[in-house]
Amino acid sequence: KNPLKADCRGHQPPRPRVTMKILMTKTVQGSLDGETVRELAAGTEYETVASSRGDRLAQYHIKQGVAVPSPGRAEPAPEPKITARKK
Repeated sequence: KNPLKADCRGHQPPRPRVTMKILMTKTVQGSLDGETVRELAAGTEYETVASSRGDRLAQYHIKQGVAVPSPGRAEPAPEPKITARKK
């Protein structure tokens, strides 16, 4: 069975979680996770959280002209651990 193929109901398997790296070109107050605001220093490379929110925040900083995409992407983030509930 191919783990990357959709199942009979059309559900797609989860994609590997990858963080996005940006290089700040200006120092600004900003967030990389959507919750914590801090100073993002010019000349520093940052990784966003591994989620669609992290990608949106990285793209926001790039569109504002205060960051550029850093070469390549970061390593895939570890998969969250899921614990089964006992019935």
